[in-house]
Amino acid sequence: MLEVSPKEGKVIVQGVNIVSRHLRPRRQGEAGGIVKVEAPMYACKVMLYCSKCNKGVRAKAGTNSKGEKIRVCAKCGAEL
Repeated sequence: MLEVSPKEGKVIVQGVNIVSRHLRPRRQGEAGGIVKVEAPMYACKVMLYCSKCNKGVRAKAGTNSKGEKIRVCAKCGAEL
């Protein structure tokens, strides 16, 4: 994650939700053009990442060896 905005409930994630911004040169000698930038997205739309599956996955509730509640990958069962 690059940036978090709790008041708005949005986050900026690197490499996700990329938009094209058309920039006009503001000062003399400054370059303009089309720039690709990450845009904010709602935090509720961000998925947890499973290092075993190497992608975003849904989570389900599970228990560890101590009997504590933990989040588990719904696909492979790895602990998140």
